[in-house]
Amino acid sequence: MAVEEYLVQRLGHQGMADNFQRLYEDILSRAKEQIQDYQVIKEFATDNYVRVLIKARINTAVLEAVLENMGLREKGTIQIDVLFLVSGKGKGSSASGWWTNPSVHTSLSLTELFLSQVFEESGFRVINRSFFPPEEGYDEDMLQISLADEDAVKWGKLLSAQMVITGEATVSGEEMASVYLRAIRVADGATIAQGFREGKASDNQGGEGAAVESAINKWARDMVPYIEDAFKSAEEAVNQITITLRGLRSYKELHDIKEFFAGNFPEVKSVIERRLKRELVSVSIKLQGDARGLAKRALNHPKKPFLFSIREVNEQGFTLVRR
Repeated sequence: MAVEEYLVQRLGHQGMADNFQRLYEDILSRAKEQIQDYQVIKEFATDNYVRVLIKARINTAVLEAVLENMGLREKGTIQIDVLFLVSGKGKGSSASGWWTNPSVHTSLSLTELFLSQVFEESGFRVINRSFFPPEEGYDEDMLQISLADEDAVKWGKLLSAQMVITGEATVSGEEMASVYLRAIRVADGATIAQGFREGKASDNQGGEGAAVESAINKWARDMVPYIEDAFKSAEEAVNQITITLRGLRSYKELHDIKEFFAGNFPEVKSVIERRLKRELVSVSIKLQGDARGLAKRALNHPKKPFLFSIREVNEQGFTLVRR
C-alpha cells in the first residue's frame, strides 16, 4: 500500500492506470524490496482479523531507478527531496519547531503546509518528517530551535533529504508576516538560496495565515529558480569513483552494502559491481560529491549493514574492509 501510494503521487492516477500491468510486474509484485524502514504505530485484534497502523519509508533512490529503466521518469528532470526546518513565531509568542522534540508527533504547522504546497507545485518531493530516526540518531545541537547549518544538514541526512529549508516565519501583526529562509544542499552543506520577504494579507483573505502564505509565496517565486539551477549544475558534475570491498562473507553482504550506498545517500546515483574475485569485489559509484565525503558519512552512518573500516581514501575512491 505504501509503494502504491508513492506511485500514485509520482505518476498520478492516469499514469498508474496507463502502466498498471508493467508497474505490477516490475514493482508492486516485489514491493517489499522498495521499503527502507517501517514502524508499527498501533495494532488491535478482533476474532477475525488484525489491523495494524504502520509508518513506512520508501527507498526512493531504488524506486526512481526502476521507473527510469521503465521509461516512466522523464529524462533530464530533477527530482529533489526537500525537508522543512522552519520555525514559526506568532505575535507575542516564542518560536517553535517540530525538531526540538521529534518524538512527539505534531501535525504540520501552517508554515509547513504553505511551504509544502508551493514546493510540490514546483515539482519537489516533500519529506514526511513524522518518520523520525531513533533517539541515538540525533545529538543535542540538532534539538535547538535555531539550527546551525551543519545541524540542519544532519537532519537532512537522517531523513534522506537532498535539500533542507531552514529559517523562521514571523507574524508581526494580524495582517503582516515575514520569512527569512535558507535553502541548503545536503550533499555539500552549501547555501544555494537565502532571503527575507514580507507578506500582507489580501483584502479578500485576511488573517495571520494569509500573511504568512503571501511571504512564503514571494520567497519561493524569487528563490526556486536559483535552487533548480544549483541542482542542475550538481547533476552535471557527477563523479565516478571505485570502492574496493574486502572480506565479504556472502553474496547477500554484497547486496546489502550496495543497497546501503544506494538507499541512504541522496548524492549516490548508481552502484554497479565491476570486478568480482575471491578476495575482493570492486563496485563503481556515480555520485554528486567526492569520495572523501562519502567515506566519512558511510563510516559514521547508523544503518551500516555490518561493521567495517575504511582505508586508502583518495579522489578515485576507497577500500572498505569487512570487520
